[in-house]
Amino acid sequence: MVSLWPEAIISCSEPVRGQTLEMFRSAFASWNLPTHAPQACYAMAETVFAISQSAMRHEPRIIAVSQSTLQDAARAIVEIPEGDPDAATFVSNGKPISGVAVRIATPSGPRIVSEGASSGAAGEIQVSGSFVFEGYFRNPEQSQAAFTEDGWYRTGDIGFCADGELFICGREKELMIIHGKNYYVGDVEAAASAVEGVKAGRVVAFSVFNDKTDADDCIVLAESDLVDSMDLRMIKRSIKQAIYDAVALTVKTVDIAPVGTLAKTTSGKMSRSQNRDIWLQSKLEA
Repeated sequence: MVSLWPEAIISCSEPVRGQTLEMFRSAFASWNLPTHAPQACYAMAETVFAISQSAMRHEPRIIAVSQSTLQDAARAIVEIPEGDPDAATFVSNGKPISGVAVRIATPSGPRIVSEGASSGAAGEIQVSGSFVFEGYFRNPEQSQAAFTEDGWYRTGDIGFCADGELFICGREKELMIIHGKNYYVGDVEAAASAVEGVKAGRVVAFSVFNDKTDADDCIVLAESDLVDSMDLRMIKRSIKQAIYDAVALTVKTVDIAPVGTLAKTTSGKMSRSQNRDIWLQSKLEA
């Protein structure tokens, strides 16, 4: 029995989900884990780690916003009850730490993340501070593209602020625009990963342009131990339904691969770009 837990167990490598926090608390409840111990932090190497941090000794705030308005081009943030069918939930990454300024580049202009402030819409998170890096080693073009004209670092992450706290939606380059709506691949992958029979965490989603419809389609690849053809058909249907239920997105194609076959990055994460290239090549060769 663990009698002394650390003051906080902080997650900062990926967007933190409320369901993950609850699962972690439940898994260690019998070990007397304080419910406030799991915390969220927004951090990256370009800022020498932390940008914002949820409040210690308090459970991170979770809010629900309208998924349909967030998916529109204006990316409006409208808070609604968590049980609403249109609700998308986000975990607070807390307030910016001392010495760093954060702003949200909303469609209507930048909004500074400050005490009690709300951005009203989602947009790219931009950062300024004395410990923000100056650029990428021997890569002047990438370094120049990483900063705005007025010197703010462009994180490439989409987020919003509510009551002075920072919430992360996902990576801008991982945003899929399907029929004019914005979808984050992380949300799609999380819904598919929760389907029974899918190897948890072994899912990738990406968009592919369809010449016939002149629009992008969503493609989902998932690993599974199942081999029976009837089981595979059922799991494909279940994945499509789970994604539609979660984010109201109709997936064009779901392909199932044996466990261990989808490509990963050198850091062990699923590689969306590499799996997309492999999938496209397989269609050309078919």
